[in-house]
Amino acid sequence: MALAAQPERRGRGTPPLVRGPTQLDVTTVPRLELMLAGAPLPIVSRKARALIAYLAISDQVETRERLVGLFWSETPEEKARASLRQVIHEIREAFRAADFDGFLIDKRSLSLDRTRLTVDLKDIVAAADNGHAHPKLVDTARLPETLLQDYDNVDPAFRTWLQAKRQTLQDRLLRGLEASMRTAADASLREAVANAIMHLDPSHEEACRHLIQARADRGDFGAALRLYKGLWDLLESEFDVEPSAETQKLVVGIRSLMTPDDQFTAFRTSPPEETPGQADHAPGSPALLPLQSAPVHAPPRNMVITIGAFDIDGTSPDQRYLVHGFRLELVASLVRFREWYVRDDSQDGAAGVARPDATAQYRIDASALTTPHAIRLVLTLRDTQTGIFVWSDRYDITLANWFEAQQAIIRRIAVSLNVHVSVNRLNRVASEPGIPPDIYDRWLRAQVIIRSFSPGEWKQTAEIFQATIAEAPHFSPAYSSLAQINTGAHIAQPGLFRTSEREQEALRLARMAVQLDPVDSRAQLALGWALQMAGSHSSAEIHMGLATELNENDPWVLISAALSYGFAGQSARANDLAHQARLIAPSPFRTHWVYESTVSFLGGDDEGCVAASQRSGDAVLSNVAWRAAALYHLGRIDDARRDLRAFLDALRPQWKGALAATDLNLFRWLLHLYPIAHADDWRRLRDGLVGAGAPDAGAIEHRAAWRDLM
Repeated sequence: MALAAQPERRGRGTPPLVRGPTQLDVTTVPRLELMLAGAPLPIVSRKARALIAYLAISDQVETRERLVGLFWSETPEEKARASLRQVIHEIREAFRAADFDGFLIDKRSLSLDRTRLTVDLKDIVAAADNGHAHPKLVDTARLPETLLQDYDNVDPAFRTWLQAKRQTLQDRLLRGLEASMRTAADASLREAVANAIMHLDPSHEEACRHLIQARADRGDFGAALRLYKGLWDLLESEFDVEPSAETQKLVVGIRSLMTPDDQFTAFRTSPPEETPGQADHAPGSPALLPLQSAPVHAPPRNMVITIGAFDIDGTSPDQRYLVHGFRLELVASLVRFREWYVRDDSQDGAAGVARPDATAQYRIDASALTTPHAIRLVLTLRDTQTGIFVWSDRYDITLANWFEAQQAIIRRIAVSLNVHVSVNRLNRVASEPGIPPDIYDRWLRAQVIIRSFSPGEWKQTAEIFQATIAEAPHFSPAYSSLAQINTGAHIAQPGLFRTSEREQEALRLARMAVQLDPVDSRAQLALGWALQMAGSHSSAEIHMGLATELNENDPWVLISAALSYGFAGQSARANDLAHQARLIAPSPFRTHWVYESTVSFLGGDDEGCVAASQRSGDAVLSNVAWRAAALYHLGRIDDARRDLRAFLDALRPQWKGALAATDLNLFRWLLHLYPIAHADDWRRLRDGLVGAGAPDAGAIEHRAAWRDLM
């Protein structure tokens, strides 16, 4: 955001604040500390302290609406705003007493002056981005988990934000440190970084191998072998797996180099066992290493994995949903890894366009066959540039072994492509949700149906999700799926108008989904859209931002968030996310082009709107009307009228509403569909449609287009 918050106006006769160089120092890990000029900030209220920490971490000006939603999510709005005013007063008075003028307030927003602020978290992240390990990463085991610890109970919404933020912090730190460990020329730097990585993720075998090799190179074979044993014990106890073949091969090689004297020295004493991540495994202080002049960025992710359509001819019709479901979940898991791009090649059987900058391109194909007790899935991984098959294997898929098979496939893909994936990360991405197989089976059936966006099956799908929630009340995906049903019901069913009751139910369900699994990007996306539909555009930004941070490689998450920002009037952010989504998915789904077309229109790019809409194949009927409005604004009146008439003619047979299917009612239904925040954007759509031949309903205005019909 580019809002420029100004210091609050002071009343007449109030003496001016003394401007001084007072600095606010914010420590966020492993515990929150607020210091002004070296002295603790005298603020007792936990919400006030948490709010200051949130403003310090945030990279943007925060609106009052967003803060109310984050810190008083269960309080009526009027009372919540009053509570926020009290907290602001407490903070302002504490700052004023210390002559700190870096707290910027206006009627809509709050922020802290960045020039008067130091935040330990910023320093830690900056060091990692520069390829260095901040001392706190070694001093504090699993540091991201300590971010603002003891403040989770400030508010349920703040807790879910905090849990998701801890995960995105973990991913951000690992990204920079892994790049440095693999590319830095200085051996001591690589070792120090590997040591920090082990404190972040003790199951990180690649970092552990670096440390084992470094100790062996120094002749400290006993320490190398103890570290290996510690890794083995950790993986066995926490994940029920053993170290990879590569790690075992390294240790066998080290043992073969050991002389009898080396073995005697290594085993003559019994020092304490060494558990990865719980001791300082690298000599020297990483803080003493000089910072490099430029950030160390991870190597470009120019490896592309294309997922072909799975061949289901060998399966019985009543089991094909399982194959479709397994494929969808496999794609959803693969896109959560930053080491590669994933391209879905199932849409209309299109071959797609490969990334021009890709130096390695692979393709996964599979065929399914029904067996008496399972579905046998035969997968192949092929190098599309050479035609060589890199890997092939078969798996018997049942609901009971669903997640184990998914993990095994991802692990084999990573090994085949020489990509490291830590056990902890793999376990987090593809893990057993702890629900009975029959319930998961029902949810899969509904998921396959909902992707078709078929109006006739909308009610049936909602009933399946409701039954799933009744039997598995802790299964987050069922809540986010049902929230999507409530959020999009009026779009999928022509003639059905939005209601406050449905919007509030979507909010309730989405909030529950996020509370149950804050690091699931689907849950965050569902809550963002529920807030958007309810008119809370500013609060929706929090969850759209978290969704993209949690799954920055998923083109669907990116383009969905882009559309949300477009509706909120933030065209620059919307266009940026749409561009990122195109880079990741060079052959997008048709629905992707529908979203991009709408983003372009909202940003004033009528040519882009028409071009994207034409590539969509009219996958979503209402987008034909947006194209008609864009054609009108381009001066192509005949084309605009043709498309609008085609839209109305196609819509009328699908009309299910209580109102008569007149052109005026169809027009009013269309204008009410989407949560367009700014009246000027909404009127531009309306005026384009009227210009294309829609009835001129001058009485309809922004935000009143549907309320008078309910």
